[in-house]
This record gives sequence, C-alpha cells and structure tokens, in this order.
Amino acid sequence: MEKLIQPDFGLIFWTLLNFALLVLLLGKFGWKPVLRALQDRENRIKADVKAAQEAREATEKMKAELDAQLKSLAERTQSALAQAAALGEKEKNSIVAEAQRQAQEVADASRRAMEAERAKLIAELRSEVAGLSIAAAEKLLAREIDRNAGKTAVEQFLRDIEAKK
Repeated sequence: MEKLIQPDFGLIFWTLLNFALLVLLLGKFGWKPVLRALQDRENRIKADVKAAQEAREATEKMKAELDAQLKSLAERTQSALAQAAALGEKEKNSIVAEAQRQAQEVADASRRAMEAERAKLIAELRSEVAGLSIAAAEKLLAREIDRNAGKTAVEQFLRDIEAKK
C-alpha cells in the first residue's frame, strides 16, 4: 500500500504521456467534430427560434386580419339587419295605411249605401203617407181630390215639418 501513496517516476511519466496523447488525439479527432456538432446544433436552434418567431408574427398578423374581417362582417350584418328592420317597418306601415284606406272606403261606401237606402225608404214612406192621407181625405170629404195636387200638398207639408226640425 505504501507504493500506491508514494509517487513513482515511471508511473508518473507514463500517466502524463498517456494523458498528453489522449488530449492530442481527442483534440485532433474528437473535439473538432464535437464542437462542430455543437455549433451546428446551436445554429439549428437559432434558425428554429427565428422560424418560430416569424411563424408567430405571421399567425398574429393573420389573426389581426381575421379579427378585422370578422368585425367588418359583423358591422355589415348589423347594417343589413337594421336595413331589413327599417324596410319591414316601412312595409308594415304601408300595409297598415292601405288597410285603413280600404276600411275607410268600405265604411264610406256602406254609409253612402245606407244613406241612399234611407233616402229611398223616406221617399217610399212619404209616397205611402201621401197616398194614405189622400185616401183618408177622400173618404172624409167624400169627394175625389186630384191625386197629384193632394200628393204635392202632402209632400210640401212633410218638407215643412222637416225644415222645422
């Protein structure tokens, strides 16, 4: 065990020589490819990071464009809905106005027809009353009165009564 603790010149020489050869061989054949591989890897990582950043920027740009398009579409949709609502309200008002006009025409026509019927009935009633009055007067007076003159007198009497109302 003592020999292991005490340094021996031959052992130290061969150990240093082996170490130096190992360093030279690794420097010539090992370190350059390892360093080249590390450099290549570093370059690839930088390129990938740059590509990822560019893709991110492109994605953000596309997202902004899509958001703008969606906003524009929403505005156009809102505008179209507002126009449709306005057109619907205008159409509704037009239909209601037309229906009111037609209802007024029907009411006016009914009123005219009723007035014409009333006038006709009044004329018939006057004629009837005049005829009955003449018949009653003939019986009372026992003589025949000129029917036209009597009718005219009764119609004048009825007109006078209406004028007083």
